[in-house]
Amino acid sequence: MVDTPPGDVEFHCAVSNGVVAIGPRLRVISTELRGFRTNLAARREGQAGAVDRRQMVLGFKNEREGKMDIFGISIGFTKIELLFPRGTRTTVELHKVLNGNPLVLHVDSANIREGDTFQFYVPDLSTALSSSNEVSSTLKNLKSKSNVVDKTEAFGGFIFARRGRGESFFGQPNVDSSLFLDNFPGIPVAGILCSGDVGRGYMSITANGEERPDRSHLLHAYSTLYLLMSYTPSP
Repeated sequence: MVDTPPGDVEFHCAVSNGVVAIGPRLRVISTELRGFRTNLAARREGQAGAVDRRQMVLGFKNEREGKMDIFGISIGFTKIELLFPRGTRTTVELHKVLNGNPLVLHVDSANIREGDTFQFYVPDLSTALSSSNEVSSTLKNLKSKSNVVDKTEAFGGFIFARRGRGESFFGQPNVDSSLFLDNFPGIPVAGILCSGDVGRGYMSITANGEERPDRSHLLHAYSTLYLLMSYTPSP
């Protein structure tokens, strides 16, 4: 066993998002709980009738010229959280849409209430590439800091990628894994392709872990979550 001098271990997290909002904002008008899933009916603001799920999904596909994974559609619920001692934080929770009745949305969540508002989200290559570039840039900044400022050393990482993200989605292999491999080629990295995406909202990859000022996502869709571990020896 190798003796390690006293120091601090930090965990730096980031998310490469892969979805974009599409279509109008809707409001839940009825719910039916089925175990850990919910059947819900919804309507557009200002309209009385419930939306037709099948027609709306097909409309999204036509709008994007067929370049869409219909099994990757999610709905995003806007949540407003009260912060202590004052202020609020707006978050978006994404839940997968499952097959079901054409007039009813079958959603992988048991935490949906009448009156909640949501919007559809679909996989989007441009969003995924743009957010991946942001993650890569912050990794480079962390690498530069560790070499110059405080002798921080990255010693390992984890990648949790949505299984739909891969060569078929990006058009080239190893897009998600290359962010670690290009910036920290010498550290061990482990990863897994996941059926779902769960994790804390985006956090900048810095020691203080400050959140981005925009909406954070507590539940994700078509995303890749990164965890980088670093060690800083005590002065």
